[in-house]
Amino acid sequence: MLKDLRAVFGSIISVTDLSRGKASKVVQEVAESDKEYIIVKNNEPQAILISLKDYTKLMNSHDRVEKLEEELENLELLLLAEERVKQARPEDLMSEKDVLRELGISAGEVRELIDAVEIE
Repeated sequence: MLKDLRAVFGSIISVTDLSRGKASKVVQEVAESDKEYIIVKNNEPQAILISLKDYTKLMNSHDRVEKLEEELENLELLLLAEERVKQARPEDLMSEKDVLRELGISAGEVRELIDAVEIE
């Protein structure tokens, strides 16, 4: 644990230190060794300086997580729809014609909307 604390303290740098000429050295160290720095101002963490390689990995991971979350949400909606179809009673159902009339739209308008929507 002491080693972990030393690593954390060793990666903290103040805005003042950066403005006093250490910025170039710190950026070079981050770029060459993938070291990360916590930048503090008034003893409060303000930002993290990481290498471009680490940033790219982080963003790619974030994109993958977002895609997985979207796929999970789609699956949950599909399962919910499937369950509702299984539990549907004839008296709960409406014909397409009745739905369109209730919404005040035509089948042609629905077709136009379908053509305008892109599904990824």
